[in-house]
Amino acid sequence: MFLNTDPQARRYVREMDYKWKTNYNKWLFNCNAMRAVVSELEGRIRAVGAELDTYVENLAEIPNADAFNGSKHIFDKIRETDWYQSWSTLTDKLDPGLLHIEPLRQTQTGYMISHVLSITRALARLAEAIDVEKETTTELRAKAERLWREYGSAQWKVKNDWMSSAIHALEQLRTAVRIMDGDVFIDPANLEPPKIRLLTPWMVLMVRYAPPGDLKNTFKQLLKHPDTANKDFEKDLEPLIRSYLQQVFTGLLFLANTRLAHQHLVERYKARCENYDWKHIAEMAQSHAGRVGEEAEKKGKSQRYRFEDLLTLYFARYLHDNGYAVHYRSRDGVHEPDLLGNLSSDLEPVVVEAKVVGQTVGTEQSTPWIEEGLRALLAYLQKYHSDYGVTDGYLIVFRMGDETFPMYTFQPAEWIIGQFTIIPKVINIGRINKKDSPIVIRQESFLQNINDTVCES
Repeated sequence: MFLNTDPQARRYVREMDYKWKTNYNKWLFNCNAMRAVVSELEGRIRAVGAELDTYVENLAEIPNADAFNGSKHIFDKIRETDWYQSWSTLTDKLDPGLLHIEPLRQTQTGYMISHVLSITRALARLAEAIDVEKETTTELRAKAERLWREYGSAQWKVKNDWMSSAIHALEQLRTAVRIMDGDVFIDPANLEPPKIRLLTPWMVLMVRYAPPGDLKNTFKQLLKHPDTANKDFEKDLEPLIRSYLQQVFTGLLFLANTRLAHQHLVERYKARCENYDWKHIAEMAQSHAGRVGEEAEKKGKSQRYRFEDLLTLYFARYLHDNGYAVHYRSRDGVHEPDLLGNLSSDLEPVVVEAKVVGQTVGTEQSTPWIEEGLRALLAYLQKYHSDYGVTDGYLIVFRMGDETFPMYTFQPAEWIIGQFTIIPKVINIGRINKKDSPIVIRQESFLQNINDTVCES
């Protein structure tokens, strides 16, 4: 196959495989982190439960006996030595081969969090029944509920990561090839229960994920076909499988030539600036500052430095030299993205917002300037998603300045905001600050600031 022989295709597949493994490791890391929170909650719940148990023993009368009787079993649950013994044989590992067909299954961490959540809810009801101070039990319940939501979000994210990975697309290709080659029918055992409907998983996949239209409708009918298990059925199915095979293959190449290619270009540019061009860029900025100063003195006006324009144009030339032409500072109504490319192409356009912080002359910009760039980039994404279907945006932060100016980093490395993905990159072309810790710009803090601004206005 082309994907196994073409060097460029193999490289893309390896990179996307690495990305999936990285995302999967993040899932396991998140599960470990959530189990640590569960352990901390368990200690607090046991302490609160013991206090309430002692209080009840010394209570002459229960204010709400019916509600108390419905929740008093929680004392026995809390006193159990091992809350999670029932799930000791489970793990948080997922079977990627089934993620696209089966609904999300509960993992060990999920059962643990669910159990703690049920305990905190019963404990809160019991505290209300005996009419005692309820803030602590309410707080424990709220923490358990928040942890449960975090677990659900992490589980859906890892499923979506798998569905969008190149390795998943390759598995679909292999399935289609096996069906067309008839390999699935070689073993007679495949024609016996429980494998009697051999092609059902593939057709379910088609019904779920094929684009709306004749292809999806055809597979809905095929699922009801009485001869689905017949060994000659693949002859009728082959043309449709070939059609979808082409769609998957085209989609994989599209993925390889858009998001992955864009990220690869940006990473190469970052490495080039920081490792090779930093001195040239510093001299270029110094020369610009000198020209601005001379012109301002001649005209009797204040200096107006344009480091952002200078460095953005330098980046645009790099993209052009690597075969990706972009529009520099294109104006579209009230929108003026720094770089915008490929609007008339089949490939997804690049949308870039650039910011410069820590320059040695002029106004020294910092964190608020970066956040302003993020807000502008979100506005551009909303605009160009409606017009061209773009979902990815790049925030390129050029850090200049000396060793006293702070370094920056983003958490997480990719920001998922609704339907959009923002990839922020800091390109350090100034002197390294090894003394102070980097300033971390967090997605959750940025979104909170946006919400607060909206509420105030």
